[in-house]
Amino acid sequence: MTESDQSAVWWTLEHRLQADLAFFEDYSKWSAFRLIRSSRELLEAFEASSSRDERKDFAARIALNHREALETFGALCHGLQTRGQGPAIRGILHCTVSQARDVLRSIRTRSQVGFAEFLNLERALAVEGAAPADYDGDLESFCEERREGLATIAAIAAQSTLFQFFSPGAGRYLLIGAGKTVSEIKTGTASEMRSESNSGFFMVDISPPGWTEDPDLLGIGAPAVPAILRSSVKEIDFMASEGAAIASLAAGLARSGHLYADTSD
Repeated sequence: MTESDQSAVWWTLEHRLQADLAFFEDYSKWSAFRLIRSSRELLEAFEASSSRDERKDFAARIALNHREALETFGALCHGLQTRGQGPAIRGILHCTVSQARDVLRSIRTRSQVGFAEFLNLERALAVEGAAPADYDGDLESFCEERREGLATIAAIAAQSTLFQFFSPGAGRYLLIGAGKTVSEIKTGTASEMRSESNSGFFMVDISPPGWTEDPDLLGIGAPAVPAILRSSVKEIDFMASEGAAIASLAAGLARSGHLYADTSD
């Protein structure tokens, strides 16, 4: 018996709905906004500090929040797409970085697919009385807004170096603060640009047998440029808000008992 078969046996429909409802309600009301709050505070600290090292630290942490926001959103979509093999929450918590990437990349290749179809929610939303009261009479507009949100987040993911290459589960790469300017990292030649706008962070390969003398640069992870950081925080806000909206819909479907209308149950 495969792991998926075991999940189908041990998780009854009632248990799936209960687990998913608790998770999606919490996610939509609190968890989705954790990164927003953290990133805004880091940006405020960055702008208030006059220390280059402190500003680099704040910038790196914003970059990591940005990557986490993408990974979290991809996992949320993955859990809904694969529900039926256990509760949706199981697919979310067990989602790998690679699976999250695949989900967000598939949005770009399935550009004409609607929001409900992409998350396998078409039949669930078509059941009479299944849609939450909050979306009564305007569910079509809600789904269209989410479809546009999916496309925006897929574009953000495609442009994110950290999300495309960073794999914490593999234990191979580490984000570190660069002691040199971006120009020195890339070309070996110092730049005359102001250090504040030209400091960077890069990824190094720490695979066995250990550190190499000249670690490869995978990409500039978090340039400490105020305008870029403000843009990153706005994107984190957008991704978290879109995730909260989707979670709110999923919670409503779980509450009405129709979240699994698209599955074999």
